[in-house]
Amino acid sequence: MQRQIPWEQVSIDGDIVTLYEFKKRRHTAPGLRDLAVQKLTDVAAISAEFKGDRILYLPRFWVLFDYDSTIEFYGAYLPDEPDDAIPNLCIRRGTWSRSQDKEQVIHNRDYDEYVLSAKNAAVSVFFTNAAWFPQIRKLICEFAHDLTTRTHLELLPNLQPEEADCFYLQVKLYDEYLVFHIEYYPASYRRDKSLEERIELWRKCCSEISFETSITPDKGSCKLNYFPSVLERLATYISPAKLG
Repeated sequence: MQRQIPWEQVSIDGDIVTLYEFKKRRHTAPGLRDLAVQKLTDVAAISAEFKGDRILYLPRFWVLFDYDSTIEFYGAYLPDEPDDAIPNLCIRRGTWSRSQDKEQVIHNRDYDEYVLSAKNAAVSVFFTNAAWFPQIRKLICEFAHDLTTRTHLELLPNLQPEEADCFYLQVKLYDEYLVFHIEYYPASYRRDKSLEERIELWRKCCSEISFETSITPDKGSCKLNYFPSVLERLATYISPAKLG
């Protein structure tokens, strides 16, 4: 039985759209890509215990680099109730590869196994002391000031679009009462030199953190909460039993 979508009109005489339901295992690579991006960016909270004390971390600032064939993500999460508790900084660093998704679609492998594995999107979570990486805190403050006070982009003359390595950037800042979400295309004639320089420094600083320089939470205590949209998208690929 076909289902109609009455809010989608396609002709002047009122003809409306019918819902087309994809069969399982017929999803395309862009769908898996979007799922990977959501896995990387749509994290509502992270919590972990350290020697029995649980700390809740909320998103503060993240940057997503889109190179078309690959995606890189660098995000910072800070304690919900800042105090003297250590670790007081959580960094998530993730990647996605188009070739992995393309191979998955071509060979039509089990989506249940794939979307719940690190093949679709691989993320490392680091808990550390902000005092060990002061540049990260400094950059967050600079981004917060810059993004909340700027009114325009700096125009740089004589720059050709192909000079930019990164095709697309997403930048998101969670201020005390507001959320700032910027979509930026370096491959254009309108460039923001200050933003690009800070973002590259952000990537470098986040890349310096490793499991050797992080604090390991109590075994089995780390929990992550996604926004509902991620779980809804996952449900289109895998059975409810495996999600539960």
